Amino acid sequence: HCYLISYNNKHHEQSYEKVCNILDQLYKAGVFKVALVGREPLMRNDLEKIFQYALSKKFVLKIATNGTLLTDEIARLFADYNINSVQVSIDSISPQKHNKFRGSEKAFEKTIKGVKLLRKYNIKTCIATTLTNFNFFEIEEIIKLSYKLGAYHYRARLLISNDHNKSYQITKEQYKQTVKALFDLKGRYENFTIEHQLGMLQPVCR
Repeated sequence: HCYLISYNNKHHEQSYEKVCNILDQLYKAGVFKVALVGREPLMRNDLEKIFQYALSKKFVLKIATNGTLLTDEIARLFADYNINSVQVSIDSISPQKHNKFRGSEKAFEKTIKGVKLLRKYNIKTCIATTLTNFNFFEIEEIIKLSYKLGAYHYRARLLISNDHNKSYQITKEQYKQTVKALFDLKGRYENFTIEHQLGMLQPVCR
């Protein structure tokens, strides 16, 4: 749902050379921290090469993923390359709701398994929720699940609006309820931080 303008989108991923060129530009600009995001970084077959090149430039690397493609091998790879943190999306405590939103019947099951693999290798894990009208009232329960799974951080963000996800958009009242809930929950869990990227109802999802 993020960055997807239409289901018929024909855009291809950036080539390895293009990615390296972008990293070169960021390096020259003085950037020191890079997040590999959207659509799904783990679908790339050159991910390790990208890690190697990025680390040769001394970048601190973070990754955002839906978690469904995480395996023991990939989690170990993250640990070997000292990936700073991995953000994983959980959009509902209901497997059915999460799966429908993610478009896969076993997405929830695979994501939970992926988070556990990250924690097996002591990789700092952030859980992120894309705020919608079907999950805004679940925020506290999702945070509880995140904490139970061993995440160190929780983040909520707005859905990027496009033609196929308009039915999921929250109302202003739902937005206000969510912001209040997040502020009320801050500081409740030990060694666990809660933030939101909700701004003033501006879409900032990954």
